[in-house]
Amino acid sequence: MRAMNLAVLRTDTRRASAEPAVPVAARNAATCSADYALRIGALERIGTRATITRGQTLFYEGDPADTIYKVVRGAVRISRVMADGRRYVADFLFPGDLFGISDEPYRTMTAEALCEAIVVRYPCRLFEGVVQEDRRLGRLIYGVLCGGLTSAHDRMLLLGRKSAVEKIASFLLMMAERRCADPVELPMPRADIADYLGLTLETVSRILSQLRAEGVIAMPDPVHIVLVRRTELESIADGASANM
Repeated sequence: MRAMNLAVLRTDTRRASAEPAVPVAARNAATCSADYALRIGALERIGTRATITRGQTLFYEGDPADTIYKVVRGAVRISRVMADGRRYVADFLFPGDLFGISDEPYRTMTAEALCEAIVVRYPCRLFEGVVQEDRRLGRLIYGVLCGGLTSAHDRMLLLGRKSAVEKIASFLLMMAERRCADPVELPMPRADIADYLGLTLETVSRILSQLRAEGVIAMPDPVHIVLVRRTELESIADGASANM
């Protein structure tokens, strides 16, 4: 099965719990069905669970790409350190997300736990066998991977054309959609958000403080953010707001 390197299958976390979330693609409506949940459940018989501690590495850049993972609990960061020492954060993964699907023999990124987490490991060979046996499941997964191309285009817009405050607003809205919760839980440190958005840590902290001071968001603690005036935040993300 050929797929984008380190592709991630998004799922709906509204029903997330200690058990695997019922998978529903957040970025591709074609997979939003009970049929998808039933079919991807067939993968459970080939997976093994593991508990990983905060900061523990699942795989490093250069490791063999012989395993696919699903987050059951907690959160995982995908990143890469460039030759000049700068870090590129590619994605944050939450309960229900499948990741590590690759048509390359070796990893091009590093995966680390942002907090204590539970993951399921699927050997690539067995994973591909299940998908080949169930062609409809293969088509569903292919549909999600194609949806990932749209997400990649959105990321290019986010990094290339938006201002710093627009990036922060877009990020908060994206996390709210993916976590399906209010307040939004952000298990990653501010430095991770900065590296994900191509900003400095100081800029991220300043803009979050400014949004809080203006009443657009509230921060009851460093990990949780409440979108108090979501419509205004959407306007900021779209570049339609004259504020800030």
